[in-house]
Amino acid sequence: MIELKNLSKSYGDKIIYTNFNLKIEDGETVAILGNSGCGKTTLLNIMANLTDFNGEVIGIDNPSFVFAEDRLLPHKTVKENLLFVNKVKDVSYMLEKVGLKEYENAYPKELSTGMARRVSVLRAFCYDSSVMLLDEPFRNLDLALKYKLMDFFLELKKVDKKTAIFVTHDPDEAVYIADRVIVLEDGNVVFDERIKDREESFNNLKKILIKK
Repeated sequence: MIELKNLSKSYGDKIIYTNFNLKIEDGETVAILGNSGCGKTTLLNIMANLTDFNGEVIGIDNPSFVFAEDRLLPHKTVKENLLFVNKVKDVSYMLEKVGLKEYENAYPKELSTGMARRVSVLRAFCYDSSVMLLDEPFRNLDLALKYKLMDFFLELKKVDKKTAIFVTHDPDEAVYIADRVIVLEDGNVVFDERIKDREESFNNLKKILIKK
């Protein structure tokens, strides 16, 4: 289990979190939503130990991180980018499963936006960690490609049951792939629901977001 205990974080005079607490079950996929500036990305950065904070993070050791922008190594091929984080896994097989086998020797600059995002997500699954943190992994994609990538994420998740925590602005994305949806406001959780009926959860989530 992941446990965030009494987290406090501020940027100068701007307070983001004060004694924030949250528990996440192993293997859960959790979507985090909220207005811009509410601390979504900051929370991922805290969990990844990429920023200073007060409090305690339990149950996360060296997680994989998919940033909002692709951060593939430009001087390495697609296959080399994956092998850079895990030299043991059969990355050729994984690339074949996601339709990128013929691009394994291509460099990031030769990839389309969708291909690059698929490689970024696949790299997070290749990384030897039980926890993945994803900051808007499906943004800037056309609708068809976004759903293909979300289906790809779900397919990988069935095989490799990592705990996944992702930030999104899109309630449809949240209920499509998450087991649980959380909405943040002013450093507090104002909505926390495990998804049983996706249509019902979408409507509940929409009400909260509109109300905000």
